[in-house]
Amino acid sequence: RLVHAEGDRLSGLVVERLADVLVFEMFSLGMLRRSEQLFAALTQILGPPAALDPRNRPGPQWRCVVRADRHIARLEGFEVPPPAPDAPRAAIVREHGVRYRVDFARGQKTGFFCDQRENRRAFAALCRDACVLDVCCYSGGFGLCAKVLGQAREVISVDLDEDALKLARANADLNQVRIKHVLSDAFVYLRQLIDNHRQFDAVVLDPPKFAPNRRELDAALRKYHDLNLLGMQVVRPGGLLLTCSCSGLVSLRRFTDTIFTASRRAGRRLQLLRTTGAGPDHPVMLECPESSYLKALWLRVW
Repeated sequence: RLVHAEGDRLSGLVVERLADVLVFEMFSLGMLRRSEQLFAALTQILGPPAALDPRNRPGPQWRCVVRADRHIARLEGFEVPPPAPDAPRAAIVREHGVRYRVDFARGQKTGFFCDQRENRRAFAALCRDACVLDVCCYSGGFGLCAKVLGQAREVISVDLDEDALKLARANADLNQVRIKHVLSDAFVYLRQLIDNHRQFDAVVLDPPKFAPNRRELDAALRKYHDLNLLGMQVVRPGGLLLTCSCSGLVSLRRFTDTIFTASRRAGRRLQLLRTTGAGPDHPVMLECPESSYLKALWLRVW
């Protein structure tokens, strides 16, 4: 991530470098109007694009993609112009030796979740010979790292978004590994696993943002409670649960308390191993604590 909105004192703007493409995610009309200036400034700072992966065959110049969430654009009163005919629609990137196809046309956010980069590698290191469940997998990051880097014995990746799961399957093929992909609502699938008495050595819960605004905060906390209540029941005793929240309005304290309450209801005991967040390319200004949005609890479940 090159620009982290408020964390880099550029509120309304996120920029990520993916292969030879700079992806701009806009959150304000002011930033959208300055996108060309911002792109020119960044390309001057970066210099020519490096060949991060020889198979990307990057050209001599950076390419640009401008995106915005439709709901946010509507609230802020702007609309991103349609992409030019020659605008990049996809790219192949490499992270820790794992290859991913990034879909700029239909992918979520910038097309890839760079914020979990360090967490994916750390999780993989704990998955040798493990049976792994990756819930809300998007393009397959955690499950794929567990299989490729961690040499997990079995990986099941679950998502409700058909496009996301299609991308996850393509990424598994890209890395020549076998992963079971399941198109399902996370709550429904976890209940099925519980009914079948199925448990895993390591489980990841990485749902989308449940609290987009303060009005939905209480509902979001209930969703986090219910998802983790189910998720921890499919972890074998002594196994690992990595549970995440990307809702900036949910503090680490409230998230932790919610998970603890869920464990009491599930009759499981939790040992907190560590707490992590986004990588160092996601800095936080202390006057805007919400920009420290990503929380990841690493828990041993008994």
